[in-house]
Amino acid sequence: MSPEVIIFGIAIIILGGGFIAWFFSRRKNVTRMTTHDLEIQGLNLLLQERPQEALEIFLNIARRDTNNVRAYMQVADLYRQLGSPRKSIDIHDDLLNRPGVTDHFKTMIYQSLAEDHEVLGQFEKALEYVSSVLKINKKDPWAIEARHTYLKALRDWEKASDAFEKLQAIKPDLDGRIPTLYKVEEALVKLKNGDKQEAVSLLKQAIKIGKPIPAAYYHLGKINQSSGQLKHAIDYYTSFAELDPELGSLVFPEIEKMYFELGQFDSVEQFYNRLRAKQPGSIDVAVGLAGHLESKGELEDALSIIDESLQLKPLSHRLLLIRLNLLNKLGKTNSAQEQIQSMLASEYRKNKLTCKHCGHSEEYPVYLCSECGNLTFNHD
Repeated sequence: MSPEVIIFGIAIIILGGGFIAWFFSRRKNVTRMTTHDLEIQGLNLLLQERPQEALEIFLNIARRDTNNVRAYMQVADLYRQLGSPRKSIDIHDDLLNRPGVTDHFKTMIYQSLAEDHEVLGQFEKALEYVSSVLKINKKDPWAIEARHTYLKALRDWEKASDAFEKLQAIKPDLDGRIPTLYKVEEALVKLKNGDKQEAVSLLKQAIKIGKPIPAAYYHLGKINQSSGQLKHAIDYYTSFAELDPELGSLVFPEIEKMYFELGQFDSVEQFYNRLRAKQPGSIDVAVGLAGHLESKGELEDALSIIDESLQLKPLSHRLLLIRLNLLNKLGKTNSAQEQIQSMLASEYRKNKLTCKHCGHSEEYPVYLCSECGNLTFNHD
């Protein structure tokens, strides 16, 4: 064999070996990049809210590499999202029991396990995993908020109040009245269990915490009324009505009833007048006072109260209907008929000049709504 052939053969072997090494090296890179590409694809599917397709991608990654904890975490969380929290728990438990799991991954797994049990309504179990997170990092923001959420779900109001204080330390914009509301809820639990004395004590504590909460006054009023402590009940109900103009009228009949039981008939009118001075625009207070005057036969005075309120709320159907009833009782049928005709004309005009798209009313005929910009009204 000539030297030239031998040299050529050696060159071929060297080149071939180099090519094979390059090929397998490139194949390893391709495999690694393919896994990376799959992860990117799976995350993009999550962003597109296509969880079922994302699950298939991450399952594929997990099968390729059983040590890929991130992929298994995604698979487990997706099972929960897709309605299979028990499958999610099995995977998370398996990950947690693997050797060498870092605190970083333990925190992630504990959080996911808490959310798994939350979906199942197992809040006590969820709290256990929250505690596990806090043992690793007592300042973990997710765990601090989750603890409050789960305690609230369990209606453990005393602990929920404590958890809220810790949460408020990292979220200072939260409503500061929440601990007071929790104190009221705690009192209602005691009341339901027959411990009225402790319930009253908790409600009185609630009054002293921060900004007053109408609910505390309402329940104290109700408890005192049921116990025959009518004067105290009236005081608490009055405070409730003053603090909550929207719902205050719910206790008006009870206040009237208790004043009558105490023989303090004149106090009813005084109550309404005091409240009216504080809430001059309240239709409920005006109606309550007018109703009381009507029950005493003082129809003209009742009509005067309604007319004063109509000056502030001229379109109130409730006031207009009460006025109509009073006019009829006073025998002023002509005035009553005029009011009915006026109400009907007002409604007719309002309907004709109201945009059928957004409900905005105009004062005169227009064909382009000044509110929503659409053409055509109910009159087209």
